[in-house]
Amino acid sequence: MWTGTRLLRGSVSALAMMTVAGLAHAQDATQTAQAAPTSGTASAPAVEQIEVTGIRLSLQKSMDVKRNADGVVDAVSATDIGKLPDKNIADALQRLPGVNTIQSASAGSGGFGENDRVQIRGTAPALTQTLVDGHSISSGDWFILDSLSAASRSVSYDLLPVDIVDHAVVYKSSQADLPEGGTAGSINIVTKSPLDFKDPITAQIQLGSSYNDLAGRAGPQFNGLVAWKNDAGTIGVSVIGFSDDRYFRRDGQEQLGYGTIPTGATLANGNPNPFPAAIRGAAFPQIINNALFEQEQLRQGGDVAVEYKPNNQWDFKLDGFYSYLNASNYNQGDLVDLNDFINNGVAPTSYTVKNGILTSATFPGSTARGNPGINDIYRPGAGSSTYYLDGNTTYKPMSDLSIHVQGGYSRGKGQTDQYAYGTTSGSGAGLSYGFNGTDPMSLAFPGASGLNDPSNYGAFKGDGNQDWVGDTHLAQLDTDASGQIDVEYMFDDGLIQSVKSGVRITEHERNEVESENYGCYSAACGPTLTGIANGLFPSNFGSGAGISTPFTLSVDPQGLAALMQALVATTGQTVAGRYYPQAAFKIKENTEAGYLMAKFGGENFQGNFGIRVAATKDAIDKFDSNPSDPSVHPSLGSDFGAYYINHTNQNYIDILPSFSVKYDVTKDVVTRFSAGQTVTRPDYYALAGGATLNDTLLSGSQGNPTLKPTRSTNLDFSTEWYYAPESSVSLGLFDMQMSSTFDAGTIQERALNLSLTQNAVTNPAGLANPIFSTYTVTAPTNNSGSSRGMELAWQQPIAYGFGFAANYTYAQSSQNNPTPGIGGRQLLGAAKHTGNLTAYYENDWGVDAHLAYSVHSQIYEGIDRANKYFEDDNGELDGHVGYEINKHFSIGADFLNITDASEKYVTTVDNQQVPRANYNFGRTMFVTLTAKY
Repeated sequence: MWTGTRLLRGSVSALAMMTVAGLAHAQDATQTAQAAPTSGTASAPAVEQIEVTGIRLSLQKSMDVKRNADGVVDAVSATDIGKLPDKNIADALQRLPGVNTIQSASAGSGGFGENDRVQIRGTAPALTQTLVDGHSISSGDWFILDSLSAASRSVSYDLLPVDIVDHAVVYKSSQADLPEGGTAGSINIVTKSPLDFKDPITAQIQLGSSYNDLAGRAGPQFNGLVAWKNDAGTIGVSVIGFSDDRYFRRDGQEQLGYGTIPTGATLANGNPNPFPAAIRGAAFPQIINNALFEQEQLRQGGDVAVEYKPNNQWDFKLDGFYSYLNASNYNQGDLVDLNDFINNGVAPTSYTVKNGILTSATFPGSTARGNPGINDIYRPGAGSSTYYLDGNTTYKPMSDLSIHVQGGYSRGKGQTDQYAYGTTSGSGAGLSYGFNGTDPMSLAFPGASGLNDPSNYGAFKGDGNQDWVGDTHLAQLDTDASGQIDVEYMFDDGLIQSVKSGVRITEHERNEVESENYGCYSAACGPTLTGIANGLFPSNFGSGAGISTPFTLSVDPQGLAALMQALVATTGQTVAGRYYPQAAFKIKENTEAGYLMAKFGGENFQGNFGIRVAATKDAIDKFDSNPSDPSVHPSLGSDFGAYYINHTNQNYIDILPSFSVKYDVTKDVVTRFSAGQTVTRPDYYALAGGATLNDTLLSGSQGNPTLKPTRSTNLDFSTEWYYAPESSVSLGLFDMQMSSTFDAGTIQERALNLSLTQNAVTNPAGLANPIFSTYTVTAPTNNSGSSRGMELAWQQPIAYGFGFAANYTYAQSSQNNPTPGIGGRQLLGAAKHTGNLTAYYENDWGVDAHLAYSVHSQIYEGIDRANKYFEDDNGELDGHVGYEINKHFSIGADFLNITDASEKYVTTVDNQQVPRANYNFGRTMFVTLTAKY
């Protein structure tokens, strides 16, 4: 097996070989030209002009962006407005070297069938900065776990349709005139300008449908464009509208935490330890949950841009964008809680133990222990939105002076209104389970009686372990106002081609507000499920992921919501009383940055060097159950008791030098070197998040207002050989040395257990007699680390319309110190291997097609219930086929996840990987008809 050192040594050798090969190629070409006859009387033969279209044009445009850049960049380009080579911007970006994607802002929530966050070179999505036309964009998340523990610095690509994109550039090396914030890199999504359209009037409409075979439903798709510019090309307007309706279904099995069988002579309740010596100390899955997630996503919005360019001295553009995603969903969980067996001393009648893990066991049935339960969550009000208004102007008072001014405002919102209901069966069915490696576990309920009978389920009808209801309303607001001015002076000759300087100021505010949280933990929680059950899960549930399904009771979502609303009405509680402060926070962040950068160049080289200075001021309001000092007075009015608003300020300055140079070894071979220092500020929730606790598993998470930003020194060296039209091969080396990184560790914290306190049966006094428990709490902390490796890319047309594009990235990433309380040196977001292969075909009759396969090795995603978890090795095959009927009409079909691959998460227990979750999303197909004028 190769080590990282050997790989890097081999990469250096390969770089040298490519450079030599390019020199030799240039020498051969020169000798051939010198040997050719030069008759002054012979006329040169006519050269056939071949127009490149379709995916070949997209690859060529992307290659041109990469080739002409000073630093290390990659790009994806659209051949026409709204015609990226993928249906999602994140899908298209993941085809680039070193780019990964995840399907939600918080990987602990699993994926939802569409790529949502972007990662670069084995780092977390928070270390990737996303800009639109050079400015920031605010966004929110529709999923409640994402709202509380997500990569809140990153942008949700769910809200960004491909319809607005001309091309997207990934900057992997830093330069002084780019806004700070991307330790691993920055992505700039460039939209189409009204004056860039070729014709005075451009119109396009696209109608279609998306179909998911697992959901068994189709949704309509629409986008339209109208663009106009006057004959003089001095003023133009473009209007884009979109409406995309998609249906998702996710079949999954989840293992919610791992515990340890007691080893002492007595249990926590004082009873003798009944467990055989062979299984004492063995790890076991605490909760096994078969989960059915169903969702409709309706994304609607548009973009309006106006551009005015009265002469060559002045250009002004005003752009407004809005996108709203209605993401209502229903997550049903049919589960069994093994904690109830273990904590109450119910020993298995048969078992196997392997490497310290209870890999199979059969527990006897009991009317009071370990009964099957449901945990259903309906979110009819889930949604997210974003809008921005951006104005920028470029003024050239003289040919060698350019002044650029840009300012804008962006607002994002995410919200989740959810109704949750959990209850257990009155029949003690017993349980048998067995591991199947990291695939879904096998489940059986021997002696089950009424397993799927809704009348068997009601509040405290069974063991009471899962009996609770909840009504939660969560909202997050994110706003960003920014302004900048850049001045560049160009020189006519000399080594220094131009000097550029500028300033940028921003005011960002992030608010998390939990407006309501109602919970009930007593027999008053409601009647049996008879009135709201609606049969069973779909008959094919779990077939794609290999999930055994003996227990599939289903509940009607509208009935569930009506029951919750009725229960809330009986309490007489006010909205203010249901306010839950621990999930709220507020951050106001002001930044001021200035830079000075020079561009230089000569006959066969060009580059830039400069320095950027950025000052950050954070004002953090963190809501806690204890004051940070005696001067902080309690806030009252919540039924959850007094809370304190602890205020913290954090101010710091970063000095960020950068240097990039591109050297043309020959007309076809380019080498680059870049060096720079970067910074990424901490996630908002990581700074300010209050304690969010799970009363059943005694786990939780909280923020750390003293968290430092990620700071890194980055080096890049690469060479590219453009040996033929639409053809290139490149190899690059990178090294990121992070003096500070984001990590998460665990601490033990004693806190109020609401589940036990508000249980009217066991604790009639309620909050007058608070019950405290010790929780294992995950809290963000700082570490240091590195990510180094290589990127290899090759694209090549072959013959008869066929061609391919391929890339591979190796990243050796690690932290310098073990994760506190857990151990291991994994770097958040790290994937050692990623690769992409696209094979395409085009012909002169209007047919185009491609297959694209993306693959990655394990990605470290974070800490879940005090254990590290990973997205396992995975690959996905997507495809497209299209036909241009004539210059006005075309049809196309896109296919996602052709092989019906499942997504797998694993967690680490005693240095062994065991299942955390297995999900199957099915296949999705898009069919579209495009008409354009």
